[in-house]
Amino acid sequence: MTGEPVMSLPKICALLLLPVVAACTTLSDKDRALLDAASRDAAQALEVARTAQASADAARSSAAAAQSAAEDAARSAAKSAADAAAANEKADRMLRKAMRK
Repeated sequence: MTGEPVMSLPKICALLLLPVVAACTTLSDKDRALLDAASRDAAQALEVARTAQASADAARSSAAAAQSAAEDAARSAAKSAADAAAANEKADRMLRKAMRK
């Protein structure tokens, strides 16, 4: 022996079969074009999904702002109603006091 490692039969067979396997796994131009189109379509769909997500987030934010404004308006209306009731009661007291004199 010369000291060089001897290649085993399975390795030799694998090396000989490699070009055959590679030839079987290559894609035709039509298949490649189809995969490219599918990839472009998937990228476009992803962009549309991102845009839709951004729109949904903006709508959610707007809805939260509207709800907050509605709650503020409801609190303001309740305070105004309470103030009006207090003013009415005070006016009634003043009228009764004036009528007693």
